[in-house]
Amino acid sequence: MDKIIITEYDHAIFKYTNEDSNLVKELNDYIDENIDEVYDFFELKNRNNKAIIEIFPTKEEIDIAVSKAKEVDASSIPNWLIGFSCSDKIYFLSLRDYKSTPYKDKTDLLEYKKTILHEYIHYIVGLYLLENKCSYPIRALNEGIAQYLSHQRDKNIITLKHDLSEVLEGNTAYSEWYLITKYIIDNYSKEYFLELLRNRNEAIDFINNNFDNIKDMKQVKR
Repeated sequence: MDKIIITEYDHAIFKYTNEDSNLVKELNDYIDENIDEVYDFFELKNRNNKAIIEIFPTKEEIDIAVSKAKEVDASSIPNWLIGFSCSDKIYFLSLRDYKSTPYKDKTDLLEYKKTILHEYIHYIVGLYLLENKCSYPIRALNEGIAQYLSHQRDKNIITLKHDLSEVLEGNTAYSEWYLITKYIIDNYSKEYFLELLRNRNEAIDFINNNFDNIKDMKQVKR
């Protein structure tokens, strides 16, 4: 078994093997370059927290770790999952086994780096909720803001695939979750989004009342 290396940076503590040393430096640099925008959005005063980021060499290994964290069978972990955030920990798949995912033909490593930022944003959402003594938000807003602040879908034309019940109760309505978040911030304010993030019932009522308007956004493919 390869020796585990632990390296501490300004915003993260990475656990990895020697073969991923260069990758870890790249991922950490990307987090450092983009983290101020995220902290500014949530207006967090304490910026000294550090997520523990573990890089897994294989898809099988990350699936096992995620399944244990979620208390589910490893076979239920989707083939597209390359990152997962849980409390102060982030699990992330090494580029070495990227070929085992649907992204194997992608050569743009920027999207790969945006995914680690996406997972880090989940970590910061947790810090924000802890600071504000709030319960966990609805998934639509948690996943929506992670996509919004990581800029994963900035230029995408989005095809809607899920109905309202799937948006509120399902597990894969990422396109709709992003659009809901963008709709709130663009048409109301960041402050109102944060209010909804802190208030589950208010957020659910808002989505119920505005879903038709969200489907009419310019970024939606018709």
